[in-house]
Amino acid sequence: MTTAQHQLLRGFRILVAEDDMILALDMERSLGDAGAQVFGPVKTAADATALAQTAPLTCAVLDVNLGCELVFPAAQVLKDRNIKTIFCTGYGDLHGLQTDWPNAQILAKPVHPQLLIRTVRSAHEHNDRTSIRCFA
Repeated sequence: MTTAQHQLLRGFRILVAEDDMILALDMERSLGDAGAQVFGPVKTAADATALAQTAPLTCAVLDVNLGCELVFPAAQVLKDRNIKTIFCTGYGDLHGLQTDWPNAQILAKPVHPQLLIRTVRSAHEHNDRTSIRCFA
């Protein structure tokens, strides 16, 4: 990564909730390399909700299915706190996800690191003025 790429997410504080540790570590590395401070990765809905309630976040990247649990309680906390949410998921019902979470951005797994970084920046820059969908 170039120096400019290391600064793309400087100042961003991002929660990562992903139960697949390989994907989680890849996201953590990609976001961190772009300058973000990463909270997590966490692999349970309870841990995601706890961080969603207390961490000084600017954004969250959430897998919908965390093991046998859904991440929606954490997503609701984030929504209530006005924190941008990006679902990065292999969840089958993307239309239902769009309907239930109209202000969230959605990435289909697996996601390329550059698309993840662009989506995080886009979520921050649009400040919920528009609903943007990013399907990989």
